[in-house]
Amino acid sequence: MNNNELTQLIGPYILEIIDIDDSLTYSDISINLDTAKSGQIIFYFFEAGKEDKFFKRYSEGDFLLVVNRIPEGLRPKNLILIKDFLKVQKIVMDKFYPLKRDSFKLIGITGTNGKTTVAHLSREISSALGYKAISIGTLGINTCETLLNDFGMTTPSYILLRKILFKYQQDFDAFFIEVSSHGLEQERLYDLKLDGAIWTNFSQDHLDYHHNMDDYFKAKKKILNYIKTPLIIPVEQRDLIENLEGSDLCIAKNLNERGYVDIPLTFKGGFNQQNLEVALEVNEQVWGSIKKIDLNKLKGPEGRSSLVDVGEGLVVIDYAHTPDALKNILQDLKNKFPHKKLNLLFGCGGDRDRGKRPLMGEMAAKLVDKGKIYLTSDNPRGENPVEIISQIKAGMKNINPQVIVGRKEALVLALSDLKEGEILLVAGKGHEKYQEIDGVKYPFSDFKVVEDFKNDSK
Repeated sequence: MNNNELTQLIGPYILEIIDIDDSLTYSDISINLDTAKSGQIIFYFFEAGKEDKFFKRYSEGDFLLVVNRIPEGLRPKNLILIKDFLKVQKIVMDKFYPLKRDSFKLIGITGTNGKTTVAHLSREISSALGYKAISIGTLGINTCETLLNDFGMTTPSYILLRKILFKYQQDFDAFFIEVSSHGLEQERLYDLKLDGAIWTNFSQDHLDYHHNMDDYFKAKKKILNYIKTPLIIPVEQRDLIENLEGSDLCIAKNLNERGYVDIPLTFKGGFNQQNLEVALEVNEQVWGSIKKIDLNKLKGPEGRSSLVDVGEGLVVIDYAHTPDALKNILQDLKNKFPHKKLNLLFGCGGDRDRGKRPLMGEMAAKLVDKGKIYLTSDNPRGENPVEIISQIKAGMKNINPQVIVGRKEALVLALSDLKEGEILLVAGKGHEKYQEIDGVKYPFSDFKVVEDFKNDSK
């Protein structure tokens, strides 16, 4: 596409054109300024007060920059200022990456916790029913056999999502996508209507972004704007069902109603049973009547209630990083292993919702009443990890946890202390393979530390 063709395509939305090289032609669309290449159209949305991010990343090149506004001091070449930013993205994407929308199903999963697990279970169930499916979210783009791409966020940008759908639409029947509150607030789905949707649960998180629970709920509720069918909710989420009164809802059937009697321990009771029930429900919603499947063949994602036998005890690695998620996994383990002492290692992320830190401390102290609690780092980012831990401890009355700032050292100590018949829950990082400190992501994995300890103990 050349400049004349582009300006004709988006002409009604152009406010200003600055110093465009008429020899440029375009073959790709992106929002990634860091990897801008010759021949790309780069859409860059300037957020108020965050202009410095652009100037640190921008250098002129043979690409076109399309922006929503022009900050003071920015007069680069090859720039177009537009109105209706998302509308223009859609117009250009329709030209470069057209979708055959009736050739596949698009299903969205939102909720404070459980999005990744539900997306993966939904994909596995579709596969068991004979359909080819992909899950898109925190763990990247996955089929049942392989990781296709890891894009590093829960919900991809509108442009990236369109590229994913375009690339795989010929080969797959369904896409199960995690839809975060950020993604909904920023309209990353834009014109993409969903053939089915799930809301797993709602509790405190992301108040660093949404500021209060009302705004957070309103952002989540925007999922209703994208669906053609009733929104699926777990039957146990009574408060959520009540708060969505008047909306078109589908309450997921429980496993017994579906004729499942011998339920694997992984899915027996608690939040994981809820996750499975909504995954089955959405498959029935998009495919029609579904046959019973072998629940023992469902694996779920890495770092979600993942069990590791270390000989002297059992280690559970889980992504739980909110008060509600921590409560759910602790309560679930207590119910499933009532005679085992439960120990806990966790921390809280830096530069994120600070209000949940004492709440997580309170939850830990309440539910780990007989075992040991180890407080440590979990992606402190730009904050002092000691201060983060202090804020967690503020919620722990009459409890004296062990504090080891280094996560590896804390985990090795917790593993060394673990005795036969005990459980150690390692919460917060799950699948993550890094520890983020002062803007740098250092290689780190809870799984690797546990495996190394296990091998060294042989």
